[in-house]
Amino acid sequence: MMDFCIAGTSHETQFSLTDRGNFSYPVLLGRRFMRDDNILIDSADSFIAGKECEYMSLEELVKHHQAKIVKADETT
Repeated sequence: MMDFCIAGTSHETQFSLTDRGNFSYPVLLGRRFMRDDNILIDSADSFIAGKECEYMSLEELVKHHQAKIVKADETT
């Protein structure tokens, strides 16, 4: 499972590890995921999300993950 953000809302779903470097789209989201998370698509429009997602750089993600590991080790 992997967390990601669309239009300011966090979601969690499974992703394929297939190299999509030669494809038009880096990620495909399935209809079951969109149904389960109540995501509605208007194919007549694009890039209309009103909210932006907060993000961390790769370095920030590593530090955040390491801090969680240290904190978990301290509580055990």
